[in-house]
Amino acid sequence: RALLLHQPAARLVAVERSRRKAAALRESLAGEGRAAVVCGDATRPEEWAAACGEGGASAVVLDAPCSASGILRTRPEAKVHQSRESVEALCETQQRLLRAAWSRLAPGGELLYTTCSLLRAENEEAVQRFAAEAPGATLAPLRPPRGALSRAQ
Repeated sequence: RALLLHQPAARLVAVERSRRKAAALRESLAGEGRAAVVCGDATRPEEWAAACGEGGASAVVLDAPCSASGILRTRPEAKVHQSRESVEALCETQQRLLRAAWSRLAPGGELLYTTCSLLRAENEEAVQRFAAEAPGATLAPLRPPRGALSRAQ
């Protein structure tokens, strides 16, 4: 909803695998004519591409599933569920998600990739690997949003 408030021309398409979470998203976005929630597999664009419309999306925010290493302080149980193998599997899923999102990105569009992980393999290395393999992809520096404050060094 915040994105829609700050971007009056934006149309939001949310893809969520969990029926429960998709229903919660639909409820949260109820009455917002510029939002669509698709319950499906985000690695399979054929399940949700129609919601993006012809020509693809001008921007994609990919909040990828991750090891949750960045929220261990508030969710310490997340550590119990992770192993080297599970992180490697997550990294492969993240690459599939990046490829799927990229396939629906319009020429000149931007893809913002986010996780709550602190691991380089799930962040810097993930986007560097993807950019090296995806035709036309280049890494761009993040620009602060309008109204953001920064402190001089």
